[in-house]
Amino acid sequence: MIAPSALMHASLAAMSPELITLNTIIRLRSSGALKVAATSRPTTSILAIPPEILLAIRGHLLPLVITHLTTLSGAALVAYEATRRAQLCAECLEFNTHVFGPDLWAWPGTGACHCGDVGRAASTRRALFKSKASLTSPRGLPKPANEQEWLELYLSKRAKRVLAARDGPRASISKGIWDLVAGVLQEHECRIDGDTNGALLCLVPALSRDADTAEERWRAAAALGRVQRELGLSAATAVDGAWRRPKLSHDNERLAPRGKTETPAIKAQSRLLQPSVLLSMLALGVAAAVTCI
Repeated sequence: MIAPSALMHASLAAMSPELITLNTIIRLRSSGALKVAATSRPTTSILAIPPEILLAIRGHLLPLVITHLTTLSGAALVAYEATRRAQLCAECLEFNTHVFGPDLWAWPGTGACHCGDVGRAASTRRALFKSKASLTSPRGLPKPANEQEWLELYLSKRAKRVLAARDGPRASISKGIWDLVAGVLQEHECRIDGDTNGALLCLVPALSRDADTAEERWRAAAALGRVQRELGLSAATAVDGAWRRPKLSHDNERLAPRGKTETPAIKAQSRLLQPSVLLSMLALGVAAAVTCI
């Protein structure tokens, strides 16, 4: 059993350019199709690293990419919630917080209020919409009713870019994050048992519905172990809660400075090391260690 958000982030990480490139190098090096010319001089090229060490690098890189994507989702969620709050005047914001609590997903209505304090809300909205971290619903789609729906819309934008790069723009028009997840699981001979609306999802082997023989049971267990390892589902589960904004109490929500809650999250994106940089650092470090040996 795994949370939908953890599975979505893990599948996106597995389809990231860093992991795809590294997987290709590992596959070519393991099959002997990629030959590296022998040289007497030390080299720091990732192509010269043995496949066994490349697999170890992959084991470290995958959790980093998952954490990176999860952190970006958390930053975008904070910015989106700040945008929603900025669409309300001070009186409506205080009323909703006092009556319905600090969680804006429990508030009735999803749009802006039509009160007199429009100038402040409009200027704040314009500043927030300029941020890359903010996200509104895609055109033509209803606004998300909860955090899970918001995350699916947000990650579907990323999934469309990944699928467009692989299959072409036209093939990705009607697809979203769950299409990408299904494709990744299919490559690992697994699937989701049931729909994707539950709090937890059950992954089952796609080999057969009923494993009657010992060989079928072994293949089913091997498929589940492989998808668990190669998608880093344990790492995804460990950092899964990072994308959700901590819930504030009524008092803390009233004391929090308005218009500044989104700043740390937005700035966090620029402080994060990109996965490609992390891959280069890992490769150089391992290559240097191999050279010293």
